[in-house]
Amino acid sequence: MIAADANDEAPAPTFFGRSRLLLIVTVLVILIGGIALRLTNLTAPPLDVHGWRQMRSASIARGMYYDTSPSADPTMKEQAHYLEVVFGQLEPPLFERLVAETYGLLGSEVLWVSRLYSIIFWLVASLAVFFLAWKVTSVDGAVTALALQMFLPFGVTFSRVFMPEPLYIMWMWLGIYVFYRWVETPKWKFAAMAGVFIGISILVKVFAAFMLIPGVALYLLAKLGLRQVVKNRQFYLMAGLAGIIPAIYYIFLIPGASGNYLETWSLPYLHLLKDPAFYLRWWHWLSGLFNPVVLILAAISVAFFRKAERWLMVGLWAGFFIFGMILPSLITSHSYYSLPLEPILSLSLAGLAAVLLPKIAQSGKAWQVVFLGLALLSAGDAAVAARKDINGADYAAQAAFWKDLSNQLPDGKYVGLLADYNAPMGYYGWRFVAQYPYSYDLDMAKMGGKEFNFSTQAWEFFKSYTDGMDYFLITELTELTAQPYLHDILFDYYPVVKQTQDYVLFDLRHPLKPIPGS
Repeated sequence: MIAADANDEAPAPTFFGRSRLLLIVTVLVILIGGIALRLTNLTAPPLDVHGWRQMRSASIARGMYYDTSPSADPTMKEQAHYLEVVFGQLEPPLFERLVAETYGLLGSEVLWVSRLYSIIFWLVASLAVFFLAWKVTSVDGAVTALALQMFLPFGVTFSRVFMPEPLYIMWMWLGIYVFYRWVETPKWKFAAMAGVFIGISILVKVFAAFMLIPGVALYLLAKLGLRQVVKNRQFYLMAGLAGIIPAIYYIFLIPGASGNYLETWSLPYLHLLKDPAFYLRWWHWLSGLFNPVVLILAAISVAFFRKAERWLMVGLWAGFFIFGMILPSLITSHSYYSLPLEPILSLSLAGLAAVLLPKIAQSGKAWQVVFLGLALLSAGDAAVAARKDINGADYAAQAAFWKDLSNQLPDGKYVGLLADYNAPMGYYGWRFVAQYPYSYDLDMAKMGGKEFNFSTQAWEFFKSYTDGMDYFLITELTELTAQPYLHDILFDYYPVVKQTQDYVLFDLRHPLKPIPGS
């Protein structure tokens, strides 16, 4: 029953708590509306956002499925496996394994089941935020947090992706909720559950630790005090499970991989933290993903929490910003890195709602009707914005393009500049095309301290990516303008096999004239 989790300290007059029917109907409308919105264009290829990341997961899941399928064609099985392993290891492929096993149960590769799973993960996370908000604020705060979770456009779009983010956010907020329950009612089962849930979250994506550790630590210190925490045996069970579960993978199964990641994406870019322009870019980035008003109100809302709970919120916010500062190059270029901020925003705004909505409940009927009307208008506006993103292009036509293009290409080894780091070609065209750097990859490298002098090093750079390759394929034709040296090398030295308005194919095997340095 929904009322079972009500906070005994919640203020008596609440907007949604005064009528059980109003509460149930409101929650059901939010849930049904949010789920229906996410089911829009359900079976469309996952090319709407961060196509490379989604195609990576899709290729890995397909490879796993073919690896265990006894009836699969041997040639396709071999190619599916190859297109899986070329992506290497990042986080453990738990989501991909779940999808692959589902393919096995269904008897075929049904890619859109991954989208269903992500929707379910986000729904569970949102319910965890809902019940936690009820405990730390009030029923009004809980309903507000749930509405934000289900209707903020950024969350709608990224709660449908075939990526580990929805999965780790689900475990993260289940962990935070059960952790809060453990502090309320210190039982071994809550300590064990919190440790397992938090540990799984960090296992799925290690970045969860950046938000979980400060949030949990500051709340424990504020609520119990250091002396009581260190004497609590249940705390060591929780902390041990939370640490051991991810350590098995990241320390023992793929040792050194995390260090390599930091060496590539963190350490070279830490100098950005000294530049005020970085923080301005970050603010503009977050304002574009969410809304500056939402961000400002959410930050202010932390002040409305009770003392200990306020430190929980401060820890979550601080953890997110520490996370962003550890990865300054990615936090302003990869939008999904900001997804864990959405539940933090939702829970933060629950604090403000817990203060304002009781005042509206005590106002006249007219003000209550105005509030409900504005809430519905805001939800409708958010839904329209989210649908524009979901239906932003004909993704089925894009998938068909890669399949058709692959069928037209001659056999050979390919390197090139295709959309989404060539990943859609690998998935839909069943053809591996090695990645040549985009112009913005060079900009990123320069930001990290790597300079390339293309007036003297163009051929050396070009050969480092094309040696041993038969063809150079380009569908991102703007790259020929963005990288003038590449345009000159390709058109001056190599024959064009075929050129259309969509792509140009060069033959690297038969240069038109002697190659410099050969």
